[in-house]
Amino acid sequence: MPDISKIKFRNFEEKDLNKIIKFKKDSADISFPGLDIDTNIFKKRLLNRVKNDPNSVKVAEIDSEIIGYVFLEIKKASTGPIGYINHVFVSEPYRKSGLGTRFMQIAENYLKSRGIKRVRVTVTKTNKTSLNFCKKMGYVEKRLILEKPLN
Repeated sequence: MPDISKIKFRNFEEKDLNKIIKFKKDSADISFPGLDIDTNIFKKRLLNRVKNDPNSVKVAEIDSEIIGYVFLEIKKASTGPIGYINHVFVSEPYRKSGLGTRFMQIAENYLKSRGIKRVRVTVTKTNKTSLNFCKKMGYVEKRLILEKPLN
């Protein structure tokens, strides 16, 4: 198990973009095998999110190497504002080290500090590791999203 005592958390900076995009691709390979993601759309969304709220994307690093990130946002809903943890990614060597739990705590604490009472996370049904992790963190299934390819 890697030594996580040296992990530092900080806000995303533009110099982190290429690494975060790589992480997003790696994650998509797990959750959506065989599908390509449009990294330009992801990049625009991420940069826009950070522009509007610099605290909405946090990275973890050891010795200046980024090893994971969390991307969150607050959305308005008819039932009141809701926090969304859009993406959590931890590099392979640091999985099962507690880093994912720490990212979730950081995200939840930030959302609480903004007055948010509910938080949602979307997990691809086939990503059993993430699904079990979120359930362990206290998340429960509230909705089911059905998808159909149109050929």
